[in-house]
Amino acid sequence: MTGNIGYPVVNITQLAKRNQCNTFPLLAQDNELIKEIILLSHKLSYSIQLAMEVSFCVALSVAEQNSSLKRLL
Repeated sequence: MTGNIGYPVVNITQLAKRNQCNTFPLLAQDNELIKEIILLSHKLSYSIQLAMEVSFCVALSVAEQNSSLKRLL
């Protein structure tokens, strides 16, 4: 099952039952905080992906101006 932004929905209760929240036992009790952390991590992941795409576009633009670099791409 996926959420409204296309990422898998995480069942917080099941995570806690499987003891995957041992490091942060108090955090596992606050579902709203965990949901916010998950949303922020998705936003961060998207930002990193976007930055990588922009970096590639810049590299491609530079390579188009330099024929020796273009062969590497």
